[in-house]
Amino acid sequence: GRLPLTTGLAERVRAILEDRSQQRDLPDDETADLVDLQSLDRQVQQAWQARQAAAYRQLGVLLPRVLPDAQLAVRQTDSDRQRAANRLLAETYQCVGFAMANTGRSDLAWIAADRGILAAQQSEDRLVVAASSRTLAHALLAMGRHDKAQQVAVTALTTLEPGLGSALPAQLSIYGALLQTSAVVAARRGDRAGANEFLTEAATTAERLGEDRNDLWTVFGPTNVGIHRATVSVELGDAGLVVEQARAIDPSHLP
Repeated sequence: GRLPLTTGLAERVRAILEDRSQQRDLPDDETADLVDLQSLDRQVQQAWQARQAAAYRQLGVLLPRVLPDAQLAVRQTDSDRQRAANRLLAETYQCVGFAMANTGRSDLAWIAADRGILAAQQSEDRLVVAASSRTLAHALLAMGRHDKAQQVAVTALTTLEPGLGSALPAQLSIYGALLQTSAVVAARRGDRAGANEFLTEAATTAERLGEDRNDLWTVFGPTNVGIHRATVSVELGDAGLVVEQARAIDPSHLP
C-alpha cells in the first residue's frame, strides 16, 4: 500500500538532508546556470502556504524540489545575491523544520532547524536569524528538551529588543511569535506564571501590531494570541478555560 502522506514526505526530506553531495562546493563549470532567485522565492512561498494549510501531499511535491534548488543557489553565488539566497534557504529550512516537528519527526526537524540557523546567519538578517531560532525552539520542544527550547527562544527575544519601541511590523511579528513559543514551552514545563507572563506580553505586542499578519510566516496577531492562550490552557490542564477561550476566537481573521 501507499505510505501515509506524512511518512512519505519525511522520507523524501531525510534523503535530501542526508545527501552529502548537497554540501560540497560546485565545480567551476557548473556555475553558469544560475538558479533564478525570484522563481525560487515564489516556490518557497508556495511551500510555506502548503505547510500552513497542512497540505502534506503538496509539500511532498514542493520540498524535494525547493530545498535542493535553495542549497544550489547558495553554493553558486557570492556577495549580495548570496545573502538573498541564504535568506531563501533559511526560510526553506524553517518550513521543513515546522513540517517535521508537526508530524512527529523531531529528529529531522532538529537537523533542518540547525542548518537553517547557519543559513540565516549567512543572510546577515537578524529577523531571519530570530525566525530560524523559533524553528529550532519548536524542534527542541518536539524532542522534549524543554529547558533548551526556552533558552533558545529567550535568547532570540533578547536579540530583537533593541529598536522594539519603533519596530516595523516584521520585527513585532517575530518578537510576538517568539513570546507565544516561550509561553507554550513554559506551560509544557509546568510554569504557569511564566506562561501567563509571556502571553500577556504577546497580547500587548499584538495590540501594537493591530491586525493579524503573516510576516516571516508567523501568522502573528490578536487572533493567534487567542489561539495560543487556549493552547497554554490545554498544556496546563485548565479544561474549563479552554472552552471559554476557544469561543472567543474567530479564525476567519487569520491571513
